Amino acid sequence: MSSPSTTPPVLLTPTLLPLLTHLDIQTLALRTTQSELYTEIEHLSAELQLLHATTTPPIDPQTLAASQNRLALLKKRITNMQGVLKGISERVGRCENMLAGQTPR
Repeated sequence: MSSPSTTPPVLLTPTLLPLLTHLDIQTLALRTTQSELYTEIEHLSAELQLLHATTTPPIDPQTLAASQNRLALLKKRITNMQGVLKGISERVGRCENMLAGQTPR
C-alpha cells in the first residue's frame, strides 16, 4: 500500500496560494462590511420605530368631514333619545302616582 503524499503539487502552489490569500482577504472584508451594515440597519430600524411611535398618521380631509358628519348625526340621535327617555320617565311617574292612589288602605 502506498501512503498519500502530504506535499502539495509544485505547479499548483504558486498559482493557488495568491488566489486563496486574495479570497481570504475579500471574505474578511465582506464580513466586516456586513457587520457594519447590520449595525446601521439596526440603528435605522430603532429610529424608524421611534418615529412611528411618536407620530400620528395624517388626517385625510374626507375622513375628517365624514367623522364630523357622523358625530353631528349621533348628537341629534342622542338628543332625540333624551326626549324619548324624558317622556317615558314622565309616563312612569304618572303610572306610579295612579297606582299609589289606588293602593288599598
